[in-house]
Amino acid sequence: IPPATAPIAFHYSPASVCVDEALGTNATRLSETAGMRRLLLNRSMDYAYVAYAQLEAGKLTARDGTRYRLIVLPVSTAMSDRECETLRRWVAEGGILVGSFGPGVYTAHGWRRDSAPLDDVFGIRRSAGRVRPGDAQVTAVGSSHGVVFDGFEMPAENLETGLSAIGAQVLGWAMHDGQKRPAVFVSRHGSGTAVYLAADVLSTYGVWGATGRMPSRAAAVEGMDRFAASLLELARVEPRPVPRTDNGRRLACTRTILRRNGPMRLVGVLRSSREAQDLDPGSQAVTLQLGRTYHVYDLIK
Repeated sequence: IPPATAPIAFHYSPASVCVDEALGTNATRLSETAGMRRLLLNRSMDYAYVAYAQLEAGKLTARDGTRYRLIVLPVSTAMSDRECETLRRWVAEGGILVGSFGPGVYTAHGWRRDSAPLDDVFGIRRSAGRVRPGDAQVTAVGSSHGVVFDGFEMPAENLETGLSAIGAQVLGWAMHDGQKRPAVFVSRHGSGTAVYLAADVLSTYGVWGATGRMPSRAAAVEGMDRFAASLLELARVEPRPVPRTDNGRRLACTRTILRRNGPMRLVGVLRSSREAQDLDPGSQAVTLQLGRTYHVYDLIK
């Protein structure tokens, strides 16, 4: 039975893989993707991939005909003019776009552009900056246009410098090499919203994994979860069942699987016994909120 995929897609770009390898940012692309995947899976969200050929053809729909509402560009450094134009129109029509580390700075053939074609969609100006490795501390400071990135701090290992807001609101700042730099931007473009991440906070979230339950990390993990929830709400993505304990927190070390078979909905809650043994041992009373009224025909313990 195929997964009940949400209207969410990651950009698949072989050209970006090649350019990122040459620039030394391929590991960042992989970790940014993994972090965003974990954010979505923690909210029981499946996702799809949208390939460069689909974007060039203007196709922004899943196999079942559902139009994507949230698209992620994880270090999609190399993009064609037609890809960028499709995304520009899609955001203007109400889409939610999340990008990081220079989407479209290079053409699909690997030539560096004089200006990145999506910078105005993200509401940013790019000067002579680059992605700089090194420890940075990102502070989340606010919310704007429905996006919430507020009330926590977390480390990052890479920061893109030389950026300024020219229409975007800055929701996160990073201290790096003794300087305060903008790290998270949000901007309206037409009827849609674009979020730009200049620090690899998604990578940090992904690398932490289940150890995000540690007291020193819990506030940042909860803050990133609120960030993801705000994106999904803004994109009008229907909430999925999430197993929660008596204190309202998501059950640790679990993944929820949702499948559709005609009018039926199949929900599975899978727990990693290895992670739980170390991080969350013992029995837990769990509530699974389905979001609407259903007839529950079978409950497998």
